[in-house]
Amino acid sequence: MTDILSNLFRTENISHSIKPDELTSNVIDTFSSSSSKIAIDWVSKNLYYIDPSFRWIIVQPLYAVGRSGRKTLIEGLISPKAIAVDPLNGDITISDVEKRVYWLDIGRETLETCTYDGTDRRVLKRSDSLLMLMSGLTLHKDLICVAIQAAYLVECIDKETGQTKWQHLFQWLKDGKYEYKIPKTLKFIPAMTLENITRICVDWLASDVYWAERTSGLIIFINERFPMEMPLFQNVDNPFSLTINPHNRLFWSDVDGVYSLDMETSEIQSFPSSNIKSFTKYKGFIMILKNNNEALVIDTESNSLHQHLDSPGFGHVIVYDRSEQPATKAPLKHEFVLTVDFTHAAIFQVSMTDAEVVAIDVNETMHPVNAIFHPLHRNLIYSDAMYREIRQLSLSGHSSVSLTNTGSFEPQALVVDPTTGHLIYSAVSSKSYIGILNMETKDRKTVVPGLTSVYNIAIYPKKGFLFWSDLVYSASYIGRSYMDGSAMSNLIFKDILQPNSLTLDYKNELLYWTDGELRTINYCDLNGENRGVLLNDNTKKFMLFDISGDYFYFTALDDQKITKASISNASEIAWMNYTANFGKLHSLQVYGVKDIPVNDVCSKANGGCSTFCLPTANSRKCACPDGVKLLSDRKTCDGVIKCPEDIPNGRLSPDCAPYFGNKCTFTCNPGFTTQTAEVLCQETWNVSSLCVAVVTERAMTDPTNDGAIAGGIVAASLAVTLVLVLIIIFLCRRASDSPTPDSGTIHYGANSNGNSNGARKAFRVIIEEAPSNNT
Repeated sequence: MTDILSNLFRTENISHSIKPDELTSNVIDTFSSSSSKIAIDWVSKNLYYIDPSFRWIIVQPLYAVGRSGRKTLIEGLISPKAIAVDPLNGDITISDVEKRVYWLDIGRETLETCTYDGTDRRVLKRSDSLLMLMSGLTLHKDLICVAIQAAYLVECIDKETGQTKWQHLFQWLKDGKYEYKIPKTLKFIPAMTLENITRICVDWLASDVYWAERTSGLIIFINERFPMEMPLFQNVDNPFSLTINPHNRLFWSDVDGVYSLDMETSEIQSFPSSNIKSFTKYKGFIMILKNNNEALVIDTESNSLHQHLDSPGFGHVIVYDRSEQPATKAPLKHEFVLTVDFTHAAIFQVSMTDAEVVAIDVNETMHPVNAIFHPLHRNLIYSDAMYREIRQLSLSGHSSVSLTNTGSFEPQALVVDPTTGHLIYSAVSSKSYIGILNMETKDRKTVVPGLTSVYNIAIYPKKGFLFWSDLVYSASYIGRSYMDGSAMSNLIFKDILQPNSLTLDYKNELLYWTDGELRTINYCDLNGENRGVLLNDNTKKFMLFDISGDYFYFTALDDQKITKASISNASEIAWMNYTANFGKLHSLQVYGVKDIPVNDVCSKANGGCSTFCLPTANSRKCACPDGVKLLSDRKTCDGVIKCPEDIPNGRLSPDCAPYFGNKCTFTCNPGFTTQTAEVLCQETWNVSSLCVAVVTERAMTDPTNDGAIAGGIVAASLAVTLVLVLIIIFLCRRASDSPTPDSGTIHYGANSNGNSNGARKAFRVIIEEAPSNNT
């Protein structure tokens, strides 16, 4: 029999009146709970009993005293409720027939389960956020119950499916304030002066409380029945971890190692080690995690050291050892899904063909919340919540470069505009905004300010549209504007609770989003009309979503996989298996057959803008970084170097943006030419003379020049003839003016009477013969 103190007694006589001394002299053992159950094998005279706190089955001789002869038969049960023995067939039956282990992992924000051999691991429930961590795990029949402290909620779910079966909210509203009821059985340890407590543990068998104080170097215990502080050890060098095996040993650690105290003999056993981060006790082993994340295992029986958790008898404990990880797989370059595992601070690629998972091997500490693949540069861009940075990373995990720091804001959503190569991003703090980043110059501009909590954005550059989801308490909505931030509107604001993802189907011009609270995947046209539901499943809290071709991909909060389905009928396609090692996935981008249509105006020389070209409905708007003025030409930002738009003897091409670092083509006027096809704008154009006069030598035999040559010859002959005529006239006049015929002057006549007809005749002949000489 057992009493209210959970002691097990034996008596030799069956009587209605049993003396107290007969009981106390026959105590077999002390249980941790009055719900412990016993069974007797009357053939072997053995006593079997189960203890729900220790989750074991113990066997010992029926006539043993105290704990003598006791042996642990089975360990690691879940919640044993009853026990029976069949002495003839030698069978033991326990009510907890399904041998599964359930646990809470605060780091992964999960409630998980697996079989005793570590297989069939599943996530039953995942917390919505770090503020909703689960605690207080317990089993009841087919239910497993947890407490969610921040929500003052107790929730019980089906231990097979993870579906919520029962909830209770522990809060009452009184006079506008919350009032919390404290259970009447709650007991308090009297107030004490405690200094820098580093660890506290409870011996629930002896009702002792132990704690360690870092400053004083004391390890102290206090008993519930005798509330007086009693130092157990002093001058301990910086104690920082403490745990207890309620049966016989207390364990603690300091800078020099781990120590164990035998509670009965006061013998101290030491296990030297350095740089200890934490430790835990498991069966006959001490597991130590060092500051460099090295894991050690110490066998407490032999005091032998194991480098890895693979020692005999250690059981089904799995530890990821980076020194033994397989060789890194080559990153995928085409047809893959990109996702961020926020829990494990990792970026994964998943093959669209066979769902093979490839980790991006990063040689630095990072805390990504979102990641995208840059289609132009063929590398990765991710937002880091801890360091408040947007970084660029090669697919191999190397060449990490910071693109910008967002200060007090956490960078979240990312998308690249293939028109200009600029990055559109959102940042969240007490408020939120959407900005644009030139990844080459590092210039930034706020496009849409004054938002609340924007975690998802989508763009349609060809039409100039920018979409976002804003999580506002009881008033979440999907907004739309042009990509310059103008014409803002609330596109979807009714029948929407928790939009978790935004995706555009450019082929059919549809906008898709998931709603975690409504448990739906929805769509509408680009104007917010013609709404519909693609998928509705009350068992799934939809989170991430993307489209590629005829398929869509999505995740749900409690699913440990990425699901692929047909967009025509929403039927699931066999692709990825359940992946227990996945944590909480924060982003999902599919890089298959989907391409973002570019904007026609901004795709040509940045739309003529010096810095940012922002697409609008039918045109574009030039913009400058925050704090920089746009000049009167509405294209140039103040301070940007601009080369001359007018060039001598030529003209620049219409799509030229004559700003520093840009290249332009040009054409020269007729009669001028150039030696280069394009020019680079530095402080001026890099070529001094863009267009120079044409200099050519034409061959005389060129038939196209025959007419010109003949005309030139005729003109030259006439000029010579005219000169000769003038000379003759001059000479003739001199001859006619002579005083005597004997002066030796030459006469042009044939007679001697001074007749001048000969001269006139000669003149006449010359005049008449001139044309014949030129023919």
